[in-house]
Amino acid sequence: MLNQRHPASTWRRNHSKTCCWSRILSLQSDFVSEQLLLQTIVKDSGHVCLFLPKFHCELNPIEPFWSYVKS
Repeated sequence: MLNQRHPASTWRRNHSKTCCWSRILSLQSDFVSEQLLLQTIVKDSGHVCLFLPKFHCELNPIEPFWSYVKS
């Protein structure tokens, strides 16, 4: 989990990118309200599909599986 500090030069590149994505991009109004094409197609077809929140891959149930496979 990220703490509320600003990015530092000692951070790894991925940590810095994640920090920027979660703290800057996700707060932009056009980014928050943007719907994916897939979401629009599913909704227009009368179906319901639950999508995971952006930038929260730890909530994806396949992540522990991929972690196991990679190790």
